[in-house]
Amino acid sequence: MLNKLIKSPHVLSLEFGNEFLKLVHFNRSGRGKILDVVSQDIRTMTDDDISDFLKKYQEDKKLQNIEAIVSIPARFAITKNIELPSTNQTEINDIIQLQAGRHTPYSREEIFINYIPIGVYKGGYTKVLLVIVNRDVIKKNLEIMEKAQIAAKKFLLSPEIIARWYAENAPLDKATRQSCSAIIHFDRQATDVIIVNEGNPIFVRSVPIGTVQLTEEAAEYQERFIEEIRSSFETYQAENIESLSKVFFTGAISALTGIKATLESGLNLVLEPIPYENTLNFSGGIENQAELLERFSFAAPALAPLKYKQVAIDLTPEELKIREAVAEKNRDIILAGTLAIFIMIIISAVFVEKIYVKNNYLQGLKKEYEQNHAEVVGLKEKSNKMVLLKNYLNVRPHALYTLTELFSMVPEKIHLEKITYNKLKGVIEVNGVSQEKDLLYQLEKDLEDSDYFKGVEIRKQTSQTIKEEYGLRQVTNFTIVCAFESLVRKVEE
Repeated sequence: MLNKLIKSPHVLSLEFGNEFLKLVHFNRSGRGKILDVVSQDIRTMTDDDISDFLKKYQEDKKLQNIEAIVSIPARFAITKNIELPSTNQTEINDIIQLQAGRHTPYSREEIFINYIPIGVYKGGYTKVLLVIVNRDVIKKNLEIMEKAQIAAKKFLLSPEIIARWYAENAPLDKATRQSCSAIIHFDRQATDVIIVNEGNPIFVRSVPIGTVQLTEEAAEYQERFIEEIRSSFETYQAENIESLSKVFFTGAISALTGIKATLESGLNLVLEPIPYENTLNFSGGIENQAELLERFSFAAPALAPLKYKQVAIDLTPEELKIREAVAEKNRDIILAGTLAIFIMIIISAVFVEKIYVKNNYLQGLKKEYEQNHAEVVGLKEKSNKMVLLKNYLNVRPHALYTLTELFSMVPEKIHLEKITYNKLKGVIEVNGVSQEKDLLYQLEKDLEDSDYFKGVEIRKQTSQTIKEEYGLRQVTNFTIVCAFESLVRKVEE
């Protein structure tokens, strides 16, 4: 599908004659190069045979999706110089469309019409070169190419192609280039007289005598040929356009020895040769190139791929133009869609790559995290053990410090009988006997002021009389309840 959308750099330039088909295989890459020239005798061939020949040529050259430019020889066209009573472009178009049938035996529906403006004369009259071609000529060529699977791109008039080339390559000074000059184009079966002004063909006449008659039957055709050329110039001069400044000749002229002297003598003019082939880029190794260029003029088909954008006369059928425009639009849409898909694929690939890279990076982080996590868990367990050990070491001497503090506060007349630690309540109970109640209250105050105890309270006190060696004594049994004060700061100090 994509191959059909991409235009081939190769193009076939064709010129269908009554007896021969001329084919130029052109590569339009860069400056353009002619890869092959072929002349095929079609006198005994049917249209299907010609299509088969073109199809086989494409197969032999491995050509695909090929386009073709077709040059219509002057002998297949009717050309007339006419004057129109208007200088308005729209009015000129309308007049030509209405009056074209008067200049041809065909009906309006049977012909293609186009024209080239020559200039304004006689104050308000526009002179034009009217070109009329029978539709059947183009239709026949088109059907042959369609059967050969060749896309017809343009149908052009051969004399105009030569005129455009001549205007750029003729050795003319500025003044001569702006005036009218003539070029006589020799081909195998016919010779065209083309009058050119500022690059435009303003007069065209085809003479049915070519190089084959002038070389093989010179005695019979030479005088007649000179008369036809003279008649062409006289017809042009009768148009009262401009006089000729120079006359050139080109085409298949290498075999016409002495033609320059003959024409100059017969026409009383100075002629200069201008070989078209010297301005073209031919590929080396073209089979029988010299012989073909001597027998035939490939000027129009060889120059058409280079000049088709400069021509004014376009004989391409409207339906073909519409078809080409629609195909071009569809091709652009499909190419744009394909390009959009490619861009989306590239963008998606970039995102997928980024996701893949980030996923790999994430997996690496996960593995690293798992390894570090195991180490962190191990370190945390060790840290917890260290904290527990530190707490244990900090708290372990607490009982000793508490007892030391307690016993240091107890006066001699108070005897401690029992010390109990209630782990659930977080308090200690101190049971004892005090010989004096005042000492008991003082002990309560000292414990409260101590950094080791808090919430000191005498919960129970009872008096009793005990018998001693020297007599009886009154004593008080007591129970003191208190809680531990934090000893961390005390221990650190």
